[in-house]
Amino acid sequence: MSRKRKWDARIAEYTYLSVMHMFLNILVGLTLLGVLGILAAGMIGVARGVDPAKSNKLMRWRVTIQGGALLLLVLLMSLLRG
Repeated sequence: MSRKRKWDARIAEYTYLSVMHMFLNILVGLTLLGVLGILAAGMIGVARGVDPAKSNKLMRWRVTIQGGALLLLVLLMSLLRG
């Protein structure tokens, strides 16, 4: 392979990794904001004495989205490592 092709391949790889890094950062931020919003809604619901089934559903959603945020963080860290 010629030098120019190798250089072009490296630039393409760097660009791809930069875009993925930015995309994952945005996704992690959005999921963390989602976790915060659901946590606040659940806590307000508990304070107001809303139906316990609804509060339980919100907390299950919080745990699910929090797990997704953790998976995205692991993916982001593995991308930064390589």
